[in-house]
Amino acid sequence: MAPPAQRASPPRNATVHADLAKRGRPRQTVAEPRGAAADEPMEWPLPGWGGHTTIATEAADGGLLLSGTVSEHPLDAMDVLPEEVKGAADRVWDSIETTVSMSRTPSGRTMSADEKEEYRFTALWRKFGHSSEEFAPELLENLRLRTDGGLDKHRLRRLWNEDRHTPVVRCVSSMMVCAMAIFNFAYTAKLDLDTILSDRTLDGFHILNTVVPENDIPMASGAAGVTMLMELLLIGYLYTEIICMLMAAILCPGNGEGLRWRYVSMVFWQKLPHLTTASAMRSLSRLHPDVFLHDLSNCFEAVGENYKARHMGYAVRDLLLFACSRSFFLWIGLEVFLVKFRVASQMVNESSVTMENVAVASMFLFQLLGIVNLKTFIGGRLDLFVFGGADAVLTKTEAGLQDFYYAFLAKRLWRSSGLGRWRAFVVMTSFTDKDFQRLMLDEVARPRGSAKARMAPP
Repeated sequence: MAPPAQRASPPRNATVHADLAKRGRPRQTVAEPRGAAADEPMEWPLPGWGGHTTIATEAADGGLLLSGTVSEHPLDAMDVLPEEVKGAADRVWDSIETTVSMSRTPSGRTMSADEKEEYRFTALWRKFGHSSEEFAPELLENLRLRTDGGLDKHRLRRLWNEDRHTPVVRCVSSMMVCAMAIFNFAYTAKLDLDTILSDRTLDGFHILNTVVPENDIPMASGAAGVTMLMELLLIGYLYTEIICMLMAAILCPGNGEGLRWRYVSMVFWQKLPHLTTASAMRSLSRLHPDVFLHDLSNCFEAVGENYKARHMGYAVRDLLLFACSRSFFLWIGLEVFLVKFRVASQMVNESSVTMENVAVASMFLFQLLGIVNLKTFIGGRLDLFVFGGADAVLTKTEAGLQDFYYAFLAKRLWRSSGLGRWRAFVVMTSFTDKDFQRLMLDEVARPRGSAKARMAPP
């Protein structure tokens, strides 16, 4: 009695090579298919090695069902399949080797996290590692970039209620961002004013003295006072810019709605992250090799666009502005670091522990760690990945698309997401690169019985 038809599942010690399905020369002949009636599936007996026989049955969905046993030797009957089931046979034999290896693997529920990672790597390498150089495996076929940018109402609401812990984490993150912006401003303003109004100079060298001698500076605090005055002006400009943007967003007329939401998105996702570590030392981040090369590439792109449009004045202006700004960033960043380091050293070297000493040392360390703001840097890289295209260069046209996306996202969160204003405020202040990835990507589930689905532990 023939065994019942079942999905292709060879014995544990069977080895079947998929490349036999691609041979072009016939070796054996097959008998006429059984099941000639229109409502019966078509079957083809496949002779194998050692007297074993396998029945290939055409499934209703166009696949191939196998019944019988498979010999220990490579099955050589793939060459004699009729053309109408050739495609189904190819798909079956392409997954048989992976299916055999899966039958020996324990359930994913009994595997540790490291074992799952090792298992995943081994399975993929066994399947694709020895393929030809012309073959490119579709490893990311389950990922899809959402063309709507995740701006639908239901996906925006998931930013708040992804799970039961998300609202708590977001509230804590939002409060920390707001608190750090306030404390950082208070610390910076106090330190700068104390240094400016001091009647003595700080010991040590100053880069400014290479241009202007210490005695020629009309301030009692000398070069240190000039440096702190420059930082205070920069911080004041940053806060003034934010206030002006918010006022413009509130007072903008109806026909300027696009400009309103553009200002809102800039305040929450560009300016506010800078306030948590606002300091003139942050200008040194522009001289970090990765950031410098990225900005230089953007500058050359803008110069190229202006040159093609025959705007030579704008092209020259962009080059001069880039060169002068980086020289200024180097001076002000290094000068402020030297002054704050000396002030913090005086506080730390005192024998008594006070709240002021601890606060000055902590804020100096925090500003030092925030020279390269990881949140801003990672967000910029994600924006470049999505909006910059395959050339990895963000042109002015693509930058306009990016500005529109964030402005429209701010409008949807504030008005159309159904979160309410205070929840929308919390989401916008705690928005990270993970939220951007959740909005932009979809993970398409594979069919439950597919070979690629079986490559991952359950």
